[in-house]
Amino acid sequence: MRLIAGAYPAAPPESADQAAFLSRLTESDLIGGLELPFIDDEERWLAGALPTEWRHVVTAAPVTGIRSRNDPAYGLASTDPAGRREAVAVTRSIRDAIERSGLTVAAIELQSAPSRTGTPEALAESLSEIADWDWSGAAILLEHCDAVMAGHEPEKGFLALADELSVARDLGLGVVINWARSVIETRSPEGAVAHVREAGELLSGLIFSGVADVPLNGHSAWVDAHLPPAPIEPASLLTAEHIARTRAAGRPDVLLGAKVRAGTADRSPKQRAESVLEALHLVITSA
Repeated sequence: MRLIAGAYPAAPPESADQAAFLSRLTESDLIGGLELPFIDDEERWLAGALPTEWRHVVTAAPVTGIRSRNDPAYGLASTDPAGRREAVAVTRSIRDAIERSGLTVAAIELQSAPSRTGTPEALAESLSEIADWDWSGAAILLEHCDAVMAGHEPEKGFLALADELSVARDLGLGVVINWARSVIETRSPEGAVAHVREAGELLSGLIFSGVADVPLNGHSAWVDAHLPPAPIEPASLLTAEHIARTRAAGRPDVLLGAKVRAGTADRSPKQRAESVLEALHLVITSA
């Protein structure tokens, strides 16, 4: 089994080092594709440096986060017509970027922004339009982010999983569970297991990313900071046991991967790549 590597949070900031970082990743037999971040266009994907046999996942999470912070009405689930239309237009840009890149893309991950004010009806309207486009074989998946819960402020505050599942079921789409985001929402590792079970037959992807329940490295507790699993990051709640329990709760035939940033001591491109590979190794061996 080869995994999806959410490696972009660990990538070195210097463009000169990114080729070395990718080169180390391409040497590994753990990886079958990358989670590619969309912000503005496909240039940052460095498509020419990637193995042609890899099948990637493109995530709209970065552009969704940036745009929704600047415009609280932005999002595919927005009840504001202008905000919803803008999100649909950005999704069209992602489709076009995939086509231009020449990469094989297995799936695109979309999110149910905006925070607090989105509705499943608006999301369904957006996705009905988006699903009619030619995606060159890529599956459209809804990635669940943390929803509003009583007792604490949300990190993202998008739609509840039940609402996303209802929309996905009606439109014949799949969903992705990100371990950290489910744990941030529920304040418990068991929350990720519960979300995987709730997704049931609609579960199409499971991405493991860690989170801490204490302040760490300048971040507050319960922040979606893409922590490596323990023991790579000792404060991370994501352990081999929790990976195994979460995997066992879902279908075996889903996109499986890890999204992690580099450790605080990792500076060289090779060290950063090794942090990603260690996380992937833990995911694949924890079953």
